[in-house]
Amino acid sequence: MDDPIISMKEPKRFSERISVQKESSTEATTLKKKENSDENVNEIGDEFDQPLQLNLSKKNKKIDKKVQAKEASSPDPEVFIIEAFICRNSLTKRLLVKWKGFPFSAATWEPLKGLPICEEVFKLFISREKALKNLYNSLTPKPLNYYEFPTKVHQQENRRTSFINKTPVYIVYCTSSTVGAKMISDLELDKIIEPCKNCVATKVTDNCQSMEQYFKESDIAYEIKPVKMECSDACNCLIKPCPTTIVKQGRKIPVIIFKTLNKGWGLYAGRTIEKNELICEYIGEIIDEADATSRNGNYIFSMDYMSGDDDSAKCHIDARKFCSEARFVNHCCNSNSEIHAVYSSYKNLDYHKVAFFAKRKIMMGEEITINYFNGI
Repeated sequence: MDDPIISMKEPKRFSERISVQKESSTEATTLKKKENSDENVNEIGDEFDQPLQLNLSKKNKKIDKKVQAKEASSPDPEVFIIEAFICRNSLTKRLLVKWKGFPFSAATWEPLKGLPICEEVFKLFISREKALKNLYNSLTPKPLNYYEFPTKVHQQENRRTSFINKTPVYIVYCTSSTVGAKMISDLELDKIIEPCKNCVATKVTDNCQSMEQYFKESDIAYEIKPVKMECSDACNCLIKPCPTTIVKQGRKIPVIIFKTLNKGWGLYAGRTIEKNELICEYIGEIIDEADATSRNGNYIFSMDYMSGDDDSAKCHIDARKFCSEARFVNHCCNSNSEIHAVYSSYKNLDYHKVAFFAKRKIMMGEEITINYFNGI
């Protein structure tokens, strides 16, 4: 379903400037604030603290494709698109709206009845609320220690102030690692494996035939440690997308970044994850050994599939600033996920992706963990 759009003139006063564009043909995506009646939205509950419900009539689901194409080809600078609902305020009965093309700092609180019909955005918001509620209910309350609880008012205020003033986590979310020009030259990433001419892979456990042949020619016993070999876009694969490109296709499961009681931030499963299922890829800035040593960061992951036990990896992934959700996975000696090296395209065994796969069945609401010291 296309993104819902609203016509506005002042971004800071969205709720006061909602108007109709091409009302006769875009009823599903635009409407006047005063005309947002029960016919379009079934109140989504009189009590705002109740679960949201959306009941769209068949009439509202019909969209004029020609008008949409025309609007897409000539974007209006005064049209703002709803990208997501972040949270809701039960007291004021408003939703915090993230606008497409604007940073999170430009998000605004909008009254529910002043918003257009946006079924897919509502469904995503409701599913996230449900996942967070299930996660919260699954947590075991930490026993209170009455002996450590501050007995004086100023002590309680100091504790709360120190928590509020704590430096927030600042990251830039990325879906792929960044490689500098110098690293590309040093690693010779311009040399590509010959693509498969007739890939017959049917399972995610299959490997790219050309990459597998390159390993054999290099006399590498790749069966010893977990490794995956993905086909490139140039491969002639029988199935599209190729089953071997499980990491390239990206994360499919919902995950939740959550503040733990005693380990800082952590990553939790938004649904049940089956054994051997991909969780996420560890993404960041690709750096060499010299930079890794000088930075001495807590979020540097080594591409050490070929280094063995001598800890001599040539490439490292620094997820301190540029990262994915994998940055927040905590350590556990008895972890529920494991690290896999993932090779694709490049004719360089020292360069590979790093991905986390479920080692066993992980239940919804369970924290995702890896063993930092096992290596790849």
